[in-house]
Amino acid sequence: YHGTLFSIKYNKEFCTLITPDRKNKLQTILEKMGLENRLAKFANEVPKIFEDKIDYNRVNMQLEIEIKKSIKYLRENIPND
Repeated sequence: YHGTLFSIKYNKEFCTLITPDRKNKLQTILEKMGLENRLAKFANEVPKIFEDKIDYNRVNMQLEIEIKKSIKYLRENIPND
């Protein structure tokens, strides 16, 4: 999970091998970033996934939107005493 997040943050090519216990968490973040195609259920799928390069211009724009949503949520829901 954290390797996937750091790959997105630092604009690295990656593939995430998904397991049932991590599926929901990983699938949600990858869907938000438009990176569902980076999920592999089996190791033999990995080389094919790496053939397609990630458009990090698009991903970074979406990431900025998600960051702004998170900051807004925190500001609205954490008491400021």
